[in-house]
Amino acid sequence: MSRRACERGRDLPNEFPGASHIMPSKNEIIERIRQINRSADQNWLARFDDQKLHDYLEHLQLLMEPRGRKSVWRRRGDSPAAAVSVE
Repeated sequence: MSRRACERGRDLPNEFPGASHIMPSKNEIIERIRQINRSADQNWLARFDDQKLHDYLEHLQLLMEPRGRKSVWRRRGDSPAAAVSVE
């Protein structure tokens, strides 16, 4: 999750203060995704690995933040900024 999301306590319940480095279980991530995206099917989400679900949850949380001059998005670096198809 983003540092801002972690600082807001979105990644863990309040009973774990300061433990933002702990990854929630797959079921917890799926439940959090479904709280934001109610059309996401639980069985469909369960087919993805934990990291992909975590990335999607972070994406959804970033979309909920206000946009403006101070809004910043940084590409992770796990994929190229541009891709081309060469035949």
